[in-house]
Amino acid sequence: MSNQIRPPVKFLWAPVLVFLSALFFSFIFYFIQIYSWNIEQQSATRFFQQSFSASINQFEYLPSLLAQDSQVKRALQYSFQDHSSVSERLKFVAERSGSSNVYVMNSSGKVIATSNYDQSNSFLNQNYSFRPYFVKAISELKRQFYYAVGATTGIPGFFISAPVIGQGDAVLGVVVVKLDLREWEKSWQEAGQNLLIADDNKVVILSGQEQWRYRSIGKLAQNIQHKISEHRQFQGVQPDSLFSDRFEFDLFNKQFFSFWTIDNDSYLVNAYNIADTGWTLYYLEKNKQYIYSAITFFLITLSGLVLSYLYLRERKSKLRSRQQARENEKRHRQELETIIQKIHIGVVSMNQSGEMLFINEVAENLLNINLQKLNKDNNNIQNFVDVSTVENFSELLKQRGDIVKPYHETTVLDQGKATTHVMFAISCAPLEGDNRLLMTLVNIEKRKQAEEAVISINASLEEQVEKRTRDLHNAQAELVQQSKIAALGQMAATIVHELSQPLSAMNSSIAAVGFKAEKNDWDGALKSISRLSPLSNKMHNVIKLLKSFSYADEPLKDGLELAPLIEQSLSLFKDSLREKNVMINLLELEKSVYVKVNTLKLDLVLVNLIQNALDAMEKTNHPVITVGMHSFQNNALITIEDVGGGIDSRVMGQLFNPYFTTKEIGKGLGLGLSICYEIIQEYGGSIDAENTEQGARFIIKLPLDQVMH
Repeated sequence: MSNQIRPPVKFLWAPVLVFLSALFFSFIFYFIQIYSWNIEQQSATRFFQQSFSASINQFEYLPSLLAQDSQVKRALQYSFQDHSSVSERLKFVAERSGSSNVYVMNSSGKVIATSNYDQSNSFLNQNYSFRPYFVKAISELKRQFYYAVGATTGIPGFFISAPVIGQGDAVLGVVVVKLDLREWEKSWQEAGQNLLIADDNKVVILSGQEQWRYRSIGKLAQNIQHKISEHRQFQGVQPDSLFSDRFEFDLFNKQFFSFWTIDNDSYLVNAYNIADTGWTLYYLEKNKQYIYSAITFFLITLSGLVLSYLYLRERKSKLRSRQQARENEKRHRQELETIIQKIHIGVVSMNQSGEMLFINEVAENLLNINLQKLNKDNNNIQNFVDVSTVENFSELLKQRGDIVKPYHETTVLDQGKATTHVMFAISCAPLEGDNRLLMTLVNIEKRKQAEEAVISINASLEEQVEKRTRDLHNAQAELVQQSKIAALGQMAATIVHELSQPLSAMNSSIAAVGFKAEKNDWDGALKSISRLSPLSNKMHNVIKLLKSFSYADEPLKDGLELAPLIEQSLSLFKDSLREKNVMINLLELEKSVYVKVNTLKLDLVLVNLIQNALDAMEKTNHPVITVGMHSFQNNALITIEDVGGGIDSRVMGQLFNPYFTTKEIGKGLGLGLSICYEIIQEYGGSIDAENTEQGARFIIKLPLDQVMH
């Protein structure tokens, strides 16, 4: 056991301390974020609470005011008579006040007059004695507030009721004003606000997220669930808990924090009571954005601390290295001389006058000299290398710094005559204050012989190249003529393909009109006829588009909203889809998504893909086409999906090739997807295909127009 290797503990504490420090500062940063949010959102939540209360308070006087009306009291005293005049008066009051409905109930809960008396879902003669706003107004003799889904209309609303008191404090009935609060929800949803309001039973009645409505703040007691069912408050819906988990704590007994887990997302929550209603307004914010910010802060802090630690460690290491370098410098110099002696390149050390001071064995053999036997007056490099072809060689020797030129080519001199071809380069090599120069020499005799052989071969090849060039020009002329004929065929096939779709749609509309004419049923005929003109215009535009298809579009100045363009393309298939019993599943199209694209060309792409989906589902019992659009990472994504069994994986890679088709002869030319691919590429996008469980899905990606609209 004594021989075990122990880890270097002194090197472990520093990384651990750096990590824990970054983690500590990240926790502090996270709590500062949520503390700031809690402070800021208190005023924002209070603003929503006051604004909502003010909207309700402007109607709370109305039931009490109508309860004092003599005409209403007479109607309740003689409830067996016709009270159409009272209903007409209530209708006037509802229209002028902006309320949804105003109605009067007698002491048994029966509606004897209502503002919607002339509508199919009138409250007249309905009995709402089971509603708490009626029961409590009768028993407590004061104004009541209540929220419920309408028992007659199915429309949710806020009910304000007041008792009608006759002589001797006798209760004659109840006046009720119903308010439609859905506009509040709509404004929250459009603004992306995670707001919700819960009633006195802690059930969510208004919410910026539709899926949260009619869910409870925690689990409801059995008696409350029974009371909700008895009063038919939510039309048979039994509220379940909105959150799966809740965590709350006080920060230094000054700030209260509440966290809810809703549908696997964590939310920070602020809550305020709405006066006089017993309701509570909640403001929610996703916690993960603060967690992500804290993680980013942690990574940045950790990186900074690590870099600081590494810098200090590296500085300490450099101090040790400098000492070691000074000790090794002398040894390295000796090793360098040994290496130079053994290297396969000639090396000559000389001063700036060209006097040779050192020469390795390769250079001695190359220059055919022995430096030790040479006289001092005869050991200049210019006596052994022809430098006459090197411009200003004497100036080159006086240069300081790096290599003046990469290399020079010359010959070795023997007795004044040129012999071996060499290549040399000169660089400065300062040594102990002396500006010493190094010349490297390479024997290039074999390369020169090879160059001469190449020159001879090139001369013989020039004539062959010239002849082949003439033959190539003749072949190219013939290919140009053949390409013209192929282009004419492709254009004709393209026109047939693109005009067949609007013609098919026109035939469907004409067939629908003919069918209605046979049955003498003209309902919807004008609508079918009205589609013929756009289809005719489309055919004209297709021909116009094909004429200029090979030319680039003029630059588009403004982006177009994508959702209306998709809806317009789908409208062309209404008659055809109805005839074939094909259902269009149009997913919610994201609004305010803009792209720069030619309208007609985009319509051409969508129509091609929808027609392909129809062809693929020709033998499907329940054909469905699903169309959707949303934005993602600065791109608009359009998806068109069918249930036609999918695409053979063996041909998936050939879908967008011209003239490739899997359809029967006469049903397709194989140009549709090729044209779609070319159009989408033109606008910087892409189009891809993939298989789903039941069919195929085409995905179009177009870059978003970054200009704000």
